[in-house]
Amino acid sequence: MKKQTYFHIDSDQQISIEELKNEDKEFQIEVMKEWFSRFFENPVESTPYETKEGGYQYIWGGPYNAKEELENEFSGIVSEEAIEELVEELETESYEWSGIPSDEHYDDYYYDVIAANTESHGTLTKSLNNIRKLLYSDISEDLHNFLNMMLYVNIITTLETFLSDSFIGAVIGNDQLIRAFVKSNTDFADKKVSLNDIFDRIDSLENEVRSYLLDLIWHNLAKVGKIYKHTLNIDFPQNMKNLYEAVAKRHDIVHRSGMTKSGDQIVVTKDEIEILMDKVRAFADHIDSAWGV
Repeated sequence: MKKQTYFHIDSDQQISIEELKNEDKEFQIEVMKEWFSRFFENPVESTPYETKEGGYQYIWGGPYNAKEELENEFSGIVSEEAIEELVEELETESYEWSGIPSDEHYDDYYYDVIAANTESHGTLTKSLNNIRKLLYSDISEDLHNFLNMMLYVNIITTLETFLSDSFIGAVIGNDQLIRAFVKSNTDFADKKVSLNDIFDRIDSLENEVRSYLLDLIWHNLAKVGKIYKHTLNIDFPQNMKNLYEAVAKRHDIVHRSGMTKSGDQIVVTKDEIEILMDKVRAFADHIDSAWGV
């Protein structure tokens, strides 16, 4: 089926099929090029590449052939010469094309990755073990602090992954937990829904919750703690001061290029990393032991 939504060159004004038929070849090529760019992109832009798997992994759709797609869309509307000329131009850039990822595509892909991680505690343990190996790797002295800062940030990322994967894996697909989450979360509870829209809203609610959770900043421990408590009845440990401070330090490392607010270089020692890993591991053990309690 033809998509049949075309636009004038350099404008948002639509052009009809009949208008496009009557334009010259150069105009037709430009319209086709604009159309093609809205649906397809060079796989180098966003498509994962895995050497062991044989190259690009077309998770956004594809591989697509420019000649086939243009002929399917424009055959009988523009001249074959115009199609051939544009195909020749596009193939100088790439012989295969990917679909363009949308926010929905990213959400689906991200959720599939999370859903596949059914052992979030084991994933955390494995990540922390790998961080420890890197911590004691043999590198030049001048790179020690840089590596240590990277590992420090990665520990917080590991904690985020554990919290998000555990929660999303438990809630999505469970109507009772979704209801508990929505009722207790002000971002949802404060929204007004008309009676005319209520059934559509119910049908789309799980997708709304999923998108919300995928976008949530999981190192916001104060907010995440409330979500765990109100949805899963799981309390975070009472003494969270060290983890809150670690998240703040992680912020300076990431967003201030390793400098404090006053402009001093942040120094991260091996002992600090070991202590933080112990705190994160104890935190994860506490959450893990609370399931089903």
